[in-house]
Amino acid sequence: IYVVIMAGAVFVALAFLGGWQAYLVTVGNTTIDYYDHSDLVKAAKARGVPAPKWAFDQGRAKNWQEAFDEHGKYWYVAWCLPRLRAHQASGVYYADLGPKAL
Repeated sequence: IYVVIMAGAVFVALAFLGGWQAYLVTVGNTTIDYYDHSDLVKAAKARGVPAPKWAFDQGRAKNWQEAFDEHGKYWYVAWCLPRLRAHQASGVYYADLGPKAL
């Protein structure tokens, strides 16, 4: 029974962390960006102004494509299958945002 409890605890922890990372990818952020943005939202609420938007958010599908360098009509299929081609993006510069470095 100990093994079942431990396996369940590990599963819950990995599911939470995997979900958290998927959320960060879909909103175009890192953990540090998330906490910095949280501070900006709190400061904006204290001043009574609208909260700022995420700096690199391009929409869920576009963020996923940028993070995993998958493009084209069937990008979601290509993401699930092993790739035989090299990455096209640098991971530092985003084409749609111009030469804005992270």
